[in-house]
Amino acid sequence: MWKQKLTALTLAGALLLSGTSAFAATTDNASAPVPDKLTEKAAKLGIDTTGKTKKQLKEAIHAQKASARQDKLAKLNERAAKLGINTEGLTAQQLKQAIRDKVHADRQAKLEKAAAKYGISTDGLTINQLRQAVHEKKAAQRLDHLQKAAAKLGINTTGLSTKEIAQAIHAKKKPATP
Repeated sequence: MWKQKLTALTLAGALLLSGTSAFAATTDNASAPVPDKLTEKAAKLGIDTTGKTKKQLKEAIHAQKASARQDKLAKLNERAAKLGINTEGLTAQQLKQAIRDKVHADRQAKLEKAAAKYGISTDGLTINQLRQAVHEKKAAQRLDHLQKAAAKLGINTTGLSTKEIAQAIHAKKKPATP
């Protein structure tokens, strides 16, 4: 019995040191089935999966994603150039943030200009509060303008909304044609 164990251990040691395996060699990837997840990913990206191995599909998916990242970066660079942002040395994340900051600053400047036009103080107001104040001031001026125009035409505006006043003025100026 000990001779059999010694022989088995000697044989296993020899195989281990020689680098060969007592088991079957690795299978050919071409005959191995491609996982469903990989096939679904490839189909979602528009990659043809017929006759491709798992490795080929992974490479094709990786190439497709890299291409999509490059396209996205090109669009970001184009948008940044339109906004006058220097893109040199910026990552995609930094570029996105720079674009957001520029757009936010431009919107705020536009709102501050409109607020100054309507005589609204911008001290301590957030951008949303400022937007609301400008909107309310515009609506109030429009209503005032419409009420004056309605008074000139002899239209009673009591209880009417801005839209109803505008419709009444329009109807009075252009009577229905038969």
